[in-house]
Amino acid sequence: MLSDEAAAVSGHLARLLAASWNDGEQQLRGVARRASAELGREGMAAALAQAQAECRVGWDGDNCSRALRLSADRATAAGAADEFGSAVGAELFESGQHCFAVRVRQPIDDAYWIGIAYADVWVDEHPKRNTKCIIWSGGSTASNRPGTLRMHGEKMRNQPQYSDGDVVGVSVDMGSGDIQFFLNGACVISWRSALRGPCFPFACMKHTGPAAILLQYWLTLDSAGPDKVRLIDKEVVGGCAAPELPLVDGSLLEGGGQVLRVALAFGALLGRPLHVHSIRAGRTKPGLGHQHSTGAKLVADLCDGLVRPELIQYGGHCEGSSELFLWPGVKGMRGGEFMADTHTAGAVTLLLQAALPCALVGPHLQPVTLTLRGGTNVRGSPSVDYVRMVLFPLLCHFFGVPKENLGLTVRRRGFYPAGGGEVVVTVVPARGLTACTLVNRGAPVAIEGVAYGGGAGGLRAARDAVALARKLLHTRFGDGIEVSFSPVQDEQQPAAGRGRGTAKGRRQQAAAAEWGGDGGRGMTFKERRVLANEARERTSGAAGMQLVLRTTTGCLIAGDSLIESSGGAGVTAAEVAEAAVSRLAEAWDSGGCVCEYTMDQLAIFMALAQGHSRVLCPRTSSISSQHLPTAIHFTQLLCGVQFVVPGGLARGPNVVECDGIGFARVDK
Repeated sequence: MLSDEAAAVSGHLARLLAASWNDGEQQLRGVARRASAELGREGMAAALAQAQAECRVGWDGDNCSRALRLSADRATAAGAADEFGSAVGAELFESGQHCFAVRVRQPIDDAYWIGIAYADVWVDEHPKRNTKCIIWSGGSTASNRPGTLRMHGEKMRNQPQYSDGDVVGVSVDMGSGDIQFFLNGACVISWRSALRGPCFPFACMKHTGPAAILLQYWLTLDSAGPDKVRLIDKEVVGGCAAPELPLVDGSLLEGGGQVLRVALAFGALLGRPLHVHSIRAGRTKPGLGHQHSTGAKLVADLCDGLVRPELIQYGGHCEGSSELFLWPGVKGMRGGEFMADTHTAGAVTLLLQAALPCALVGPHLQPVTLTLRGGTNVRGSPSVDYVRMVLFPLLCHFFGVPKENLGLTVRRRGFYPAGGGEVVVTVVPARGLTACTLVNRGAPVAIEGVAYGGGAGGLRAARDAVALARKLLHTRFGDGIEVSFSPVQDEQQPAAGRGRGTAKGRRQQAAAAEWGGDGGRGMTFKERRVLANEARERTSGAAGMQLVLRTTTGCLIAGDSLIESSGGAGVTAAEVAEAAVSRLAEAWDSGGCVCEYTMDQLAIFMALAQGHSRVLCPRTSSISSQHLPTAIHFTQLLCGVQFVVPGGLARGPNVVECDGIGFARVDK
């Protein structure tokens, strides 16, 4: 990161500017001298005089948008039209470390941006389309909207706010590519290896009234030295070259996101740099999606590594990108608290699929807490109830993980398309996994279930489905089997900052009243979009059910349903109950000790366990896919183990066998 001296410069400038500020050049000199005195730097006066002589003070009058106007001393750039305009500083940062500060005047949410831009920036470009800058908008304190960052065009939400009169400081290290943002002297944002080349101070704004007053620190500070690590192309610069990256072809077999998740987990755990190409080539919309890039960042955070595209490192999604690089950190896995937000209905359980092996058997001592946001119950993905009721108990019972080491709490459910769900997963790392033997099915003894719902009629359908499912289960499995359901709870609570009782909720209500009065005039596009989404959510609903059959030998067979509706059609209890019972019956009739969904998730844990694991895999059914062959193929490729399936996966039921590598934590 930046040296203490460089960070101190920006902090001092911001505090000094917040205390007193005038537009005049004399005041600029006074503030600079005071900063120099506090920092103990000699020769500041001479440097300032040289900067004045070379016309490097304030904004560059020759590189300013026609939509802005500059003050006579060029210290202030102000909006002058109802279109976006930008200004760049007079000094280009090419080497060393540099700092500057901007006094914020009358900022407008999403129409006022401060940061840096590269030498080839187009000053009339809209911020959403400008890929030549790293800029920060302070949101709105009045409406409680968080700030936004745009890094090379990629949007990053939920950033700190700033308002009228605040001072935004920026420090850059051209040697390492690091950038830091300060607010009134306190560092609020810090990115490593983010810069792509020489850059200027940059301000972009819209409308008449907003203004940005610039003070640069003219001395070039020494860079932090060669120990900084920066990604350039496919090398790690800093004294050593990166090892040859193993190639993973994401188009093979199922050609979806599971290739990426398995590769990330093994790359992080084994400390091996990784290159995945042709990501999701087998999908109708190939390349990275929000869920995949969010999962990659989560794994990189867990292993303290670097990921490329570099925007993912800072919360970007790089939607559609077809390749990804991972360089795990040299210190290995680490514990602590981590948060991953897909900002969509992307399944949180698929985030966990890549992160769980890293958190559970990584060589670290600290517990891991994962806060995962997105879709908790979405089609084509395991539900959070499946993880809590099936996957975690199997890991505890058959792989030797203490029961108290795994926990999952659903704070809020999220469905397609809005998402907004949140779960908290707690993991205490195990010393290692024991081999699993799961080949005797036994007889059914009990069925546990949970029903859930949200939206229009979803919760009512879930409650009504319980009684019907109980009757269907007794009909299918006999009256002697014990059937129990957890109470149906309303877990579809409004997300933080949404709904009644919040500043944003009150703003939406006011906008709704205005919508009804004048057809939407006077509202922003975002407010109209919020109202349209809320209207759609009022007529959309979802309900589902997770069933788990337990046998005398401890086998857990899962079956579930998820019924979604839109346009007021509604969800019926019969659909929910019948689909779940039918899926459970099919999974049981397939003859395995686990269902096929579970089998492809256990493959990675079988490879990491100590000893010879054997699991009876079910025969092909209506839910069969290429996920299990994909998991086995890439586990063998990246881990070096061999899976043996005597009868082949295409038939069944057959026993899947594997001699694990015995990956274990080593206490230091």
